[in-house]
This record gives sequence, C-alpha cells and structure tokens, in this order.
Amino acid sequence: MSVLARVVSTFVAPAEGPAPAGPAVAPAAAGQSVAVVAAGEQLALAARIVVAASMHTPGAGTALLCWWGAAQPLPPRLGGAATAQLPDDPRLAREAVTSACSVAPPGPLIVAIGGPRPAEFDELIAGADALIIAWSRECEQQIAELAYARGVQPEQAGGVLRLPTGLQARAALSGIPGAAATRDARALLQRVPRCGGVHNAHEMLHALA
Repeated sequence: MSVLARVVSTFVAPAEGPAPAGPAVAPAAAGQSVAVVAAGEQLALAARIVVAASMHTPGAGTALLCWWGAAQPLPPRLGGAATAQLPDDPRLAREAVTSACSVAPPGPLIVAIGGPRPAEFDELIAGADALIIAWSRECEQQIAELAYARGVQPEQAGGVLRLPTGLQARAALSGIPGAAATRDARALLQRVPRCGGVHNAHEMLHALA
C-alpha cells in the first residue's frame, strides 16, 4: 500500500460493510465527549494532548480514554486519564465504552481511533461532542482536513490538529504536553458553541440509537 493510500484509509475511508443497528446504552460518566482519529503510530500522542486539553477546565473531573488501533498498547493511565482498550471486534465497541463509563468517575470521555477503521466506529465518532483529526506529516494535512469536513456533524466542535514532532512529541508522551499543542486542542474543543446537540458522555451513545 502506498503512503497516500495508507493516509487516505486512516482518515477518510473506513472498511466497507453495514454498521450495526440497535439501541445504545448511555454510559454513567458525564462530561464532554471527544472522538480522536489519528494514525496508529500517532494515537498515543494525539490522545495525550487531547486528554490534557479536555481536563484544562477547572472541575472537569477525571478523563476516561477508550482507544482502538494504537501501534503499541497504551498504558493503564495516560496523562491523568484512565485508559480502556476497545475490543478487536468493532461491533462490541459501544458496549465496551458503556461498560468502561459505568465504573469511571465523572469527567471527559475521549474515544481515540487509530489507523484504518471499520465502519462501525463512525457511529461513535458521529455521536461525540467534538471530533479531532490529528496529523503530523505534511502529506496528511489536506486529507485530514477533507476527513474532518466529511465526518463532522452539524453541532460538533473540533477540527484538524497538527501534532508536535521530535523533542516536543517525546516531551508530550513523557507527560509534559507541549503548551502550543494543548492550547490548539483546547481551542478546537471550544470551537463550536453548544446548541442542543449531544453534550456529554451520558448522551453520546444515545445518538447512535
């Protein structure tokens, strides 16, 4: 697979096949819900920055990070957020998010998806308060912007986030998020005013019904 084809499959083109239908169960955690899409090798970095941005507001609580498709397994905690790996079978993802939220303290919910994804995950992405498409290589920028324009819902916040590289990326993964990247992510999370859409993790999965 060429570099371009791999980038397109990561950001734009989920695998073919119908997404499962059926009611969703609302998770118990409350807070802003954020969907993050990135390349598998960049997922930990993107999630680390978004977690820091989502917890910046006083009283935000403890974030929960549910992830799938990272190049390497994420640790049990990342940037102050508890992490939960979603099952390999994407049809079970909604149930796994609900289960993780049911035992998590109130706080932001981040669902991070890495690499080419099955179509089932697009329902989780569409149900979030905010959508962030994260990229780091120049060849990814325009495709990431296209993916955001194609995937964002009318009442979702978010946008396209450029990830730091080199020493700044290593510092972020070590627990010192770059100030610029965190600030950019926080601005994206606040980009679109709330206007009656899906506003917290209680409601995120209701949007899938």
